[in-house]
Amino acid sequence: MHDDLLGELSEDEHGFLKGSVTYEGRQVSLQLMNDDEPMEACLALARLVVVALPEIDRKGKAGAADQLLSEYNESWRQFIRADGQGGFVEVSNPAIAAEEFKTAIRLASVTIIGDEMAQLIYDDGALFAGHAIVVASFDGATFADPHATLTG
Repeated sequence: MHDDLLGELSEDEHGFLKGSVTYEGRQVSLQLMNDDEPMEACLALARLVVVALPEIDRKGKAGAADQLLSEYNESWRQFIRADGQGGFVEVSNPAIAAEEFKTAIRLASVTIIGDEMAQLIYDDGALFAGHAIVVASFDGATFADPHATLTG
């Protein structure tokens, strides 16, 4: 199906819609899961989110920094890796501030679930060993109460 704002959307094997939108000069994947709501309600929320994406992305990054920065600085920046010669080397990256954290992560995907939930998935910028950062909010396009977790 074609949507004037969301572009081309295709249906997957579960009846959900997927596509992509251009954001900051690159393609960001878009998934719409109606979650027992009418698909039109999910589409309506997706349109609101896409229009407000710069502000929602800002809120998502701020929520991720608020909730995950201390975890990075206390745990993830120090690790052991193989040295390529049969041994290991300890790595200790510097602690970073919130602005550095927000600059390092990059929006990769937007998922709309039902008519209330928006979920942003960020590339971790190598902060969390390739784990995705998931920031979700249950208040639609307002995105006023983001909850951040790591996955993958």
